[in-house]
Amino acid sequence: MTRKHTKSYASHVVLVMLLMVSALLAMLALFRLHDFDVYQRSLMQNAVHTEANELSEKIKRLQDRVALFAGQYYDIINYLAGYSGDEDVRQYLKQRVAQQFPDYYAISIADEAGKPYFDHTDIAINEACKHDLQQYATTSKSVDIYIHPHSEAYHFDIMAPWGQRDGEADKPIKGVFFVSFHPSILAESLKNSEIGEHKLILLRTDKPGLIEITAEGSRNQVSGLHGEYYLSEQDQARIEYREPVAGTRWELVMLPDENISASQLRDVVTQSLLLFTAFALVSLISLRFIRHAEQRRNASEQGLTMAKEHLQQALDFSRVIQCDWDIDSDEMHWSENAQGLFDSNLPDALSSYLQYVHEQDRETLRDDIDRCLETGIAFHNEHRLRDNDNHVRWIEASGNFEENAVTGQRRMISLVTDITERKQAEKRRIEAEKSQRDTLVREVHHRIKNHLQGVVGLLRQHTNKTPAIRDIIDAAVGQLYSVSSVYGLQSREGKSQVMVADLFKQVCRTTHDMTGAEIDWNGNDDSSEGAILSDERAVAIALILNELMANAVKHAADVEKAAVSVQLDDTHDEVTIIIENAIIGSVGEFDFTEGKGLGTGLSLIRSLLPSKGADLTITPYHDCMRAVLVLSKPVLKEEQ
Repeated sequence: MTRKHTKSYASHVVLVMLLMVSALLAMLALFRLHDFDVYQRSLMQNAVHTEANELSEKIKRLQDRVALFAGQYYDIINYLAGYSGDEDVRQYLKQRVAQQFPDYYAISIADEAGKPYFDHTDIAINEACKHDLQQYATTSKSVDIYIHPHSEAYHFDIMAPWGQRDGEADKPIKGVFFVSFHPSILAESLKNSEIGEHKLILLRTDKPGLIEITAEGSRNQVSGLHGEYYLSEQDQARIEYREPVAGTRWELVMLPDENISASQLRDVVTQSLLLFTAFALVSLISLRFIRHAEQRRNASEQGLTMAKEHLQQALDFSRVIQCDWDIDSDEMHWSENAQGLFDSNLPDALSSYLQYVHEQDRETLRDDIDRCLETGIAFHNEHRLRDNDNHVRWIEASGNFEENAVTGQRRMISLVTDITERKQAEKRRIEAEKSQRDTLVREVHHRIKNHLQGVVGLLRQHTNKTPAIRDIIDAAVGQLYSVSSVYGLQSREGKSQVMVADLFKQVCRTTHDMTGAEIDWNGNDDSSEGAILSDERAVAIALILNELMANAVKHAADVEKAAVSVQLDDTHDEVTIIIENAIIGSVGEFDFTEGKGLGTGLSLIRSLLPSKGADLTITPYHDCMRAVLVLSKPVLKEEQ
C-alpha cells in the first residue's frame, strides 16, 4: 500500500470514528433522557404509593389514640357532659389532650344525637363539624376525613365514641368525643416525601381539582394561589400518579416539575458536546500517528498472514491441531482443522473442553495441566473425547506453559492429535496376542491334565498289583484328580478361569467315582456367574477340597455306605463351603485350630491353607462333623 493510500485510509478512519462517536453520543443522550424519565416516573409512583399508605396509617393511629383517650378519661368527659360550664375541668381535659396530641387544634363533646354540649373550647364549631358529628352519631360509622374551612383556622376532625371505660366495650355509647387537628401534621409528612421540585398534593375526590393540603399546609396557606384553590386543567392533565388515602375524601397526587426535563436535556447536550469536542481534538492529534502505524501494521499483517498460512498447511499435512489457551481470560483459540474434531462446536474455555473429555480421564488431564502450570515442564497426556453422538475418540495432547515477560500474559500452546486409529490398531494387536496366548495356555493345561491322568492310570495299575498300598495310592490318586480338575477347567475353550463352584463339583464327582459315597449337594447348580479363584491359589484350594471330602468319607458313621452332605453359598465377593458327615461317639482330643488330633490329610490341609483369604473351621455339630471353608479376596480374584 502506497503512502498516499495509507494517508487517505487513515483520514477515512478518523472521519468514520467521529461520525460513529457522534451517533453514539446522540444515542447515549437519548438513552440517558429516557432512563432519567423512567427513573423520575418510578420515583414519583413509589412516592405517591408510599406516602398515601403512610397518611392512611397516620390517620388510623390518630383515630385509635383518640378512641383510647376517650376510654381512659371517660369520667372527666362524662362529668363535662353534665356540667359543661365547669371551666376548670375543661382546662384540665385540654391539658391532658395537649399532652397526648401536641398538634391538636380544638376538642369538643357531643351527645348520642351528635349535638355538642358546648359550642367550643377554643373556637366555635362550624356547620361542617356539626354535620359530621350528627352523621357519625346517628350512623355509628366513621366519617371520611377532609379539611373543614374555618374563618380562624382550617382543620380536620378525628372522632371517637365515648361512654365506655377501658374494658367495657359491651356498654352503649353516650356520645361523640372529637379532636380537631391542624393540617400541618400532614403537610410535614408530604414535605418529607417530596422528590426535588415534584409536588405532593392532597386533592378532594368528591370535588375534582380542589386542593386540600400541600407541603406548605392547608390550601389557604399555599403561596401564589390567591384564592384560586383548584388546580388548572393543564396541571390536572400533567398528573400521572394518584392514589386514594383510605378513610378520607382525599387522593394523593404528584404534580411533576415542569422544568426538570428541559434542565436535564440541557445538561445531557452540554456533556455530549464536551465529550465530542474532546474526542475530536484527540482524534486529530492522533491522526499522524495512526497513519504511520497503519503503514507498519500493513507490513506486519502481510508477514503474519504468510506465516499463518504456512503453519496451517503444516498442521493440515501432519493432522495436528493447535490450541492457544489464554490462561488469565480462560479463552481457547483453535486452528482451522479443529472443526471436525468437535462437530464445529469448538470449546472456548478449559471447562468447555473438559465437558468433552471422558469422565474417567478428566482428573488425570486436569492434574497434568496443573502440574505444567506449577513447574513449567511440558505435559503429555492421552485421553478420550466423547462427541454429541456419544462416539469416543482417543486424543494425544502435548503442551507447555509460557509467560510474556513484558505484559505478564500467561498462555499454554498445545498440540492435539487424533490417535483413534492408532489406539484401535493397538487394541486389535493386543486382542490377537491375548487370543494366541490363551490358546497356548489352554493347550498347555490340556496336556498337563492328560499327563496327570496318565499318571493316575499307572498308579491304578500298581493298586491292582499291590493291594497292600491301596489306601496310599488312592489318596495320591485323589490329589492328582483334584490338580487335574484345575487344569481341565483352565483348558476349556473360551474360558481359562477356574470358578469355585465348578471346581467343587468336580471334586465331589471324583470322590463319588472313587469311593461310591453318596454326595448330597445343596448348592446352586448355575455356576455361570460365580466367584473365580486366583490362578496362584487354584491348585492349593483343589487339594484342600479333595482332602476335606476324603476325610469326610473316611470318617463317616456308615463306613459301608458313606454319606456326605455339602453346601456352597456364592456371593461373588465371598464363597462359603460346608461339608458334613455323620459320626458315632466322641472325636477325642481334636482341635483343628490348635493342630491337635490331626491326621495326615488334615495336617496337609493346614499346610496348604492360605494365610489370607481363606478361613477353615472343623468342629462337631450335633451328630456330625462339620467343616466350613470361607474363601474371599485375595484367594478370589479381585475382578470378576
